[in-house]
Amino acid sequence: MRFGEAFNKLKDSKKNVLEKILLKGLDRITDEEINEQLVMPAHDNIRGENYYQKYINQINKNNEYNNVIKNAKNALVGHAQSI
Repeated sequence: MRFGEAFNKLKDSKKNVLEKILLKGLDRITDEEINEQLVMPAHDNIRGENYYQKYINQINKNNEYNNVIKNAKNALVGHAQSI
């Protein structure tokens, strides 16, 4: 497929999306209706906000450990240079 053909297909698909939005009146949705749509449904497979906390804690521990090692290396290098 040549660039011009691909560009025209993309342009047509965007045009179709815009037409559907306008035909369904989705461009006139109020903020209240948007907020109603943003509410997550209750579902067993949706992870809560604390699900990834254990991973975040592990990353933080690793970062702290890496900083301790880096500081120790810098201190040793600085000490060795002063001798």
